[in-house]
Amino acid sequence: MENRGFKTSEVRVVEASAGSGKTYALAGRYVKLLLSGVAPRSILAITFSNKAAVEMKSRILDLLKRIALDSFRDEKSKKSLYDYLQASGDVRVAAFSALDGILAGYNFLQIQTIDSFINAVLSGCAFRLDISPSFRIKDDFRRYIAYGFDRMVDDAGVPGREREVLLRFLKQYIYLENRKSWIPRKDIISIISGLFEKSNSYGLPLAKYPVEPAELIKKRGDIFSLMLELKPLLSEGINMSTWRTFMEKLTPEAEQSKMERFWKPFSKEELKMRKGERAPAEAEALWGRIKKEISEYCEWSAYSRFNCYVDIFEGVRKNLSSLSRKENVLFLHELNSRLHLLWEEGNVDVPELYYRLATRYRHFLIDEFQDTSVIQWQNLLPMAEEALANGGSLFLVGDRKQGIYRFRGGDTSLMQAVPLSLSRFNVSPDVLNRNYRSGRVIVEFNNQVFSRENLGKFLSALSPQETGGSPQAETVLDIFANAGQQASAGPEIPPGYVSIREECGDDKDACRENICVRTAEIIGEARESGRFGFEDMAVLCRSNSEAGRITASLLERGISVESEKTMNIRDNGLVREIVSLLAFLDSPLDNLSFASFILGRIFPAASGIPAGSLHDFFFRLAGARDRSAGGLYYYREFQKEFPRAWKELFEPFFKNAGLMPLYEMAVDIVSRFSLSANFSEESGFICGLLELIKESEPECRGSAGIFLEWFALLPADRLNLRVPSSGSVKVLTIHKAKGLEFPLVIVPFMEFRFKTGSRGIEGTESFIFEAGKDSAHLVHLASREAFDFSPVLKSLHLREYYGAVGDELCAAYVACTRAVCELHVIIPVTGKANPAAALFPPGGYAAGAPVKYRVNRVLPGGHLPLPPPRYGSWMELLREEFLSGEELKNREAIAEGETLHYLLSAVGSSDGRLSSEEELDAACAFLAEEEKRVGNARKKALALLQSDAAAWIFEGTSGGRRVYCEKEIVLASGRSLRIDRLIEEKDNIVVVDYKSSRAGRERYLDQIKEYIGAVSGIYPGRKVSGVIVYMDELETEAVGGG
Repeated sequence: MENRGFKTSEVRVVEASAGSGKTYALAGRYVKLLLSGVAPRSILAITFSNKAAVEMKSRILDLLKRIALDSFRDEKSKKSLYDYLQASGDVRVAAFSALDGILAGYNFLQIQTIDSFINAVLSGCAFRLDISPSFRIKDDFRRYIAYGFDRMVDDAGVPGREREVLLRFLKQYIYLENRKSWIPRKDIISIISGLFEKSNSYGLPLAKYPVEPAELIKKRGDIFSLMLELKPLLSEGINMSTWRTFMEKLTPEAEQSKMERFWKPFSKEELKMRKGERAPAEAEALWGRIKKEISEYCEWSAYSRFNCYVDIFEGVRKNLSSLSRKENVLFLHELNSRLHLLWEEGNVDVPELYYRLATRYRHFLIDEFQDTSVIQWQNLLPMAEEALANGGSLFLVGDRKQGIYRFRGGDTSLMQAVPLSLSRFNVSPDVLNRNYRSGRVIVEFNNQVFSRENLGKFLSALSPQETGGSPQAETVLDIFANAGQQASAGPEIPPGYVSIREECGDDKDACRENICVRTAEIIGEARESGRFGFEDMAVLCRSNSEAGRITASLLERGISVESEKTMNIRDNGLVREIVSLLAFLDSPLDNLSFASFILGRIFPAASGIPAGSLHDFFFRLAGARDRSAGGLYYYREFQKEFPRAWKELFEPFFKNAGLMPLYEMAVDIVSRFSLSANFSEESGFICGLLELIKESEPECRGSAGIFLEWFALLPADRLNLRVPSSGSVKVLTIHKAKGLEFPLVIVPFMEFRFKTGSRGIEGTESFIFEAGKDSAHLVHLASREAFDFSPVLKSLHLREYYGAVGDELCAAYVACTRAVCELHVIIPVTGKANPAAALFPPGGYAAGAPVKYRVNRVLPGGHLPLPPPRYGSWMELLREEFLSGEELKNREAIAEGETLHYLLSAVGSSDGRLSSEEELDAACAFLAEEEKRVGNARKKALALLQSDAAAWIFEGTSGGRRVYCEKEIVLASGRSLRIDRLIEEKDNIVVVDYKSSRAGRERYLDQIKEYIGAVSGIYPGRKVSGVIVYMDELETEAVGGG
C-alpha cells in the first residue's frame, strides 16, 4: 500500500463550517493513521460529547468495512474516500488488519470526551491528589455548595473568621449594595456556584482587591462632602441642563446611598458652562478633583465589590473539600483544574502519566476545538508537544462560528493561537467549506446573512455608546471570516425554502403568544400538505423557558411534542404517583402522599375499584377528619374499607418497607401493579425511574427517604428520557441542537440579548471574571455612568459586550444551519428594539419554494408488537436466599440430599465407558464430605438405579437420547431454575426432579409444573412431561405436561 500525504510532526488545523463533513474528516484521519500502520492504542481522539464519540467510532468502523470489503455505493464515493486518504493501490488487506486489531483490543480504541479522559488520568494519579483511585464523579455540585455555606453559617455561631467574613458581607450587602432582601442565602449560593464553575474552568485562584468596604464607605462620604463644598462655588453661568439635579436636589440631608444621580456633570470632558461663561478657578479645580475621586471610587467599587464573596467562596470551598474527601468524590467541573494543578506543581510529568495509563499516545485528534477551554488545552498540551517532538501528529477540527460555550470557558481564539504557539512544527491549515447538509437556497441565505458586509452593517447599527469604534468589533467579524459555503448536498435534497417573519404584539407576552400561534400554524400547514411529518420538524429556542412555553402551546393544540418538558421523568404523571407511594411507605402517616397515589391512575387500573368510589371514600374521610379530635390516618381507614385491595397490593410492601432494598421494592411495585401492561405507552418513563433508583444506590444506600430527597434535587438534564424516535415535533434549545440536523427548522424567538457577565439569582449583581496569569479578579459590572468615569471599566465592558454579541451571532448561525429543506425564522418585534432585526432580511422575506420531502417510513409488514416486560417478585427471590425454619432443622438430611444429587448427576456422564456403579465410585472419590454421609448417599443412589420404577431414567444415551444434569434455565422474569435431570428424546422431553419423600407433595407438583412450562418454551412442538422421584421410597410420580 502506498500512503501519501501523511506527515509526521504535523499540526493540522481544520476550520469546518456547518454541514461540511467534520465527522467524516475526523474518521478519515483516524482511518488514515490506521492504514499507515499506527496502532489504535497510540491514538487519542477527544470529542465534545458521548454521542459524538459513539458516532465517530461507528463512522471509523464503517469506513474500514467499506474498504476491506470493497463495498461502496458507487465508484464516485470510493474515489472520494481514496482521494481523502491519499492512498493508492490495494488497501483492503491493511483495512482488514486494522479491523482485526480493533476487534481484538476494542478497549484500546480511545475515542472519548475530554472529561472521560481526564477522569482516567486522575484515577491513575489519585495518590497525588490524596484521594482513593475509586473516587466517584458528581456533576451536581450545587447541593454540596449549599451544604458548605450552611456549614460556614453554623461555624459563625462562635467568634472566629467565619463570623467576621459574614458580618463584612452583611455590611456591604445592606450599605453598599443597598439590597432589600433579608434572606440573601439563595443569591449567595447562586454566585458561589458561578464562582466554582468559573474558577475551575480557568484553573485560577480568586484574588481579592486590596480595598475594604469601610474604605469605600469613607470614599463615598468624601465625595459627598466635596460636592457640597463645590455647590456654593458654582456661578450662575453654569449649564443648567447638565447641573439642574445637582443644584436643586443636592443638600446635606440627601441620601448618600443614592448620590450617583448627582454625578452627571462630572462625566463631561470639562465643567459645563453657558456659552461665553467661565467657572471660577477654584470651582474648576474642585470639579476636577471630584471627577478623579469618582473615577477612583468606581474602579475601587468594581474591583472590590465581590471581595466578601471571595472570602465566602474560600470558606465554602474548604468545607466542600472536606466533604468530598470524606465521601471520596470529585466534581465534574473540577476535573480539569485538578489535573492542571498536578502539571503546575510538577507532581506529574508526561512519562509518569503514560506509565500510569499503561499506554503512550503519539497522535491526537480533537473535535469541536472552538469550544475547548484554555485549561483543557493546557492539560493536553504537554502530551501533544511530547508526541510532536517524537514524530507524532495533532489534528484539530473546529468552527469558530459555532463557538457557543464561552460561558463554560470555551475559547474560540485557541483556533488561531495554538497553531502560532506550535509553529516550530509543520502546521497545515485547512478549510472545509462545502455544505453537504442543506439545500442550495438555505446555504445561500446563510452566506448572505453571515457575510462580512452584512455583519459590518449589523455591528454599525448597534448603540454608538457600545460600539464607539471599538477594535473588538473586528474580532467578531474575524470569527465569521470563512462563513461562505458552496452547496453540495445530494440530488435527494431539494433546493430548500427560507421564510423570515416579524411578529408583533401589544407587549412582550402578547408578542410571544402570537409567535406560539404562528409556530403551530407552520407545523400544521407543513404536515397537512404532506411535506413533512411531525418527526421531521424541530423548534429551536434560545432558552429552556422559551422551549417550555412553545412545548405547552403545541400540546394545548394537540401537537405531539418531544422536549425536555415532555421527556422529563420527574414530571411524568405515573412517576409522580410511584414517588407518592414510596413517600407513603417511607412515612405511613403521610396522608397526602397516600391519597395522591390512590386517586391517581395506577391504583384504580390495578385494583379494579372505580375511581368514583375512591373519591367518595376520601371525601368521607375529609369530613370525618374535621370532626375527629385525634389523628386520622387514611391508610388504616382504607384497610377497613378495602381489605382485599390492601392485602393484595399494599401489604407485601408495607411489611417489608425499610427491610427490602429500594430498587427491588420498586421492581415489585411495577410488577404487582401491572404498570408495564396497563401503561405500555409510558413504560419508558417507568424504566427511566428504575434506572435512576439503581444509579442512586451508592449515595442513597437503598433508602426511600434519602432517594426521594436526591430525586427532588436532581438537575433537569439528568432527567430527560432518551428515545430514538417518538414521531413528535422536537423542541430543544440551540445548544442541544448543535451537531444535529432536521428537515424543517423553526426558530421562533430570534431575539438578541447582549448580557454581560455572570449574574446571581436576583439578576442584580453581575461580574466579569478577569483571568490573569496567576489569579483572577471579579469585576463588578456597574452602571453605564461608571464607564464614563473609568476607561479601564469601559474597556472591560466593551470586551464583554462584544463577547456577548459574538455569542448571539454564533447561536444564530448554529440555529440557521440545522435545516436541511426548510428554515422558518420568526423575529419578535415589541416596543423594545430587537437587534436581530438588523441582521436578517425584513419581515415577509421568502426564498425558494416549499416542496414535499417526507417519504413513507412505515416498514413492510407494519410494526412488530413487543409484549410488556414481566417482572418477578424480588421478595420471593430474596426469600430463596435464606434458609427456612424447616431447612434449619433438617440441615443434615439436606446435606445428604445434596450429596445424593451430585452422585446421581454423575450417572451417564462417561457416555458408556463406565458402568453406573463405576461412575458412582468415581464421583464419590471427588467428594470431601464425611465418609458416612457419602456412603449413605451411594447406597441410596445404587438402590435407585436398580429399582423398577426409576431405572429407565438412568439409561444411557443410545438411540439419539440426550441427558442434561443440573440444567439451569433462565425465565423471562429473570429468575433461574435448576432442573435435576432433563431427558431429550426425538419426540418427548422429560423433566426429572428428585425429592426425598412425599412430604410437601403439593408444593413439589407446583414446582415441576413450573419446570415443564419453562422447558416447553425451549422445545416448541414437542411433548414435555415430568417425573418426581421419591428417593426414600424408590418410587416415581408422573406429571402430565404439554
